[in-house]
Amino acid sequence: MAVETLKFAVSPDITLTADRHGSAEGAPALLLHGGGQTRWSWDATARSLSTQAPDRLTVYSVDMRGHGQSGWCRNGNYRVDAFADDLRAVVTQLGVPPVIVGASLGGLAALLACGEEPRAAYAGRTRQSRPEGLLKNLRQDADGRFRWHWDPAFMSIGDDGWDLVAFEARLMAAARAIRAPILIVRGRESDVLSRETMVHLREALPHVAQAEISGARHMIAGDDNARFNEAILPFLLANAGKGKSA
Repeated sequence: MAVETLKFAVSPDITLTADRHGSAEGAPALLLHGGGQTRWSWDATARSLSTQAPDRLTVYSVDMRGHGQSGWCRNGNYRVDAFADDLRAVVTQLGVPPVIVGASLGGLAALLACGEEPRAAYAGRTRQSRPEGLLKNLRQDADGRFRWHWDPAFMSIGDDGWDLVAFEARLMAAARAIRAPILIVRGRESDVLSRETMVHLREALPHVAQAEISGARHMIAGDDNARFNEAILPFLLANAGKGKSA
């Protein structure tokens, strides 16, 4: 399956790098990685989805600002609003509302991008779930050493303090405002998204579908890529081309 590398200018000084898997004729599905990861974290998922539905889906995996081969922010703005605004810019350039699949930080950015207008906010990051997945998020420099493939300024996003309760309330309000179908996929062994939280979400957001994958931790696509694909493919195909969010 053909893979083409694209560029999306999302601000005067930041351009995002993305891989497009398959023909450009399908309905767009946009994959957003977690904090500290890169678009290559989605490589197996992107190839699998574009292969299983070659005539239905065009899959885009994107390096978010400060990650992978995308531009670094000069003023260190790695708050979740910046990622959400970048997503809005990418969707505008695609010209067709995509189905969005976001992992951790990517999911938070997608939730706010779809559920509210731009404003000042907060951000969080996630941990890599499997040691063997680290190579996807490292680069090897000329001296032979491996270094993280993201802007070190990303690590300071919470240094000025932020109100977790207020941020959670904001996320819930954004989720309630979205009229498109939403699917939350949880790894059963996740130490970030608890089962109790899923129960709370089911009660507070009954319109949001849920799926759980046994044996997987927070970064499900890396822990059990095949079963993650099985969980999201029916949702993607049902909503592709309709401007839905996952």
